[in-house]
Amino acid sequence: MTARWERWPVRLAWGIGLFSFVLLVGSLVLLALDWRAIDSPLPAQSLYFLQAPIVGILGVVLSARRPRNPVGWLLLAIGAVGAIYLVADFAAMRGLLSGASPRSWVAWSAWVFNNTGTLGALLLAFVILFFPDGRLLPGRPWRLVAWAVFALIAIAITTSMIGVAPIELSPRLPGVPNPLSVPALDWLTSSNGAGSTIGLLLLLLLVFAAAVARFRRSRGVERSQLRWFAYAAVAALGLMVSGFALPGAGSGGPSDVAWTAGSFGLFVIVPATIGLAIMRHGLYDIDVFISRTLGYGSLAVFITAVYV
Repeated sequence: MTARWERWPVRLAWGIGLFSFVLLVGSLVLLALDWRAIDSPLPAQSLYFLQAPIVGILGVVLSARRPRNPVGWLLLAIGAVGAIYLVADFAAMRGLLSGASPRSWVAWSAWVFNNTGTLGALLLAFVILFFPDGRLLPGRPWRLVAWAVFALIAIAITTSMIGVAPIELSPRLPGVPNPLSVPALDWLTSSNGAGSTIGLLLLLLLVFAAAVARFRRSRGVERSQLRWFAYAAVAALGLMVSGFALPGAGSGGPSDVAWTAGSFGLFVIVPATIGLAIMRHGLYDIDVFISRTLGYGSLAVFITAVYV
């Protein structure tokens, strides 16, 4: 019974990883079919395609080898949510390109796309709070910070679910109405409202403070493991915070540049630094396992290429 109980995290991790991989392949097929609706890397979701293999592989390995550490499961969740996000986005585009009404099933696919994107981005905040040991910083203030982050994330997801603004899939396609919109709460759910802006800024500042505090408290090997992760997280969050003060939001100005650079750092560079800490500094003691896995995988690809 004990052996079976110990195996279930491994099976669950690989099951979620395989599920995410299948959806990712499906989204690539849909992207090829929807290509005439793509006019820039943003509608093509390049950021998510870059992020998916990083968080997916790390999530599977960490969850299977260190199931008690929430970092692996958070990365796995981000990978799964990102895969759903991509499929929902390109499925909705396919519907519009095929002549379906924006108020048909396309609206629900776009709704899933819109909200899974919000959830996946916000889960990264918890990765920063829990990395590397899977525990919050000690002390009651940091527990309150974690609860505040959780509350802000819950509010952001709720407002995204019931927002009135149309969901834009591509500049070349019509906006899709939110099937669960609540017009009476537009003043609260609008992304341009003061409440949403203040909530997002507060969330970024809290996570920024936690990343700085954890790095300053780290010592020895932990500091080496945490160094690049902390640098990347602080730089990415700092760029995103600076976007609030810079001009040109929504018009390709400095504010948008800061947000784009910060998003790339948060979505791609921060997860990549976890892999760097594993391979270079022996974090979680699974660097040998990953090296062997990559070696066996490369050998299998080589043998297949030779014989096929």
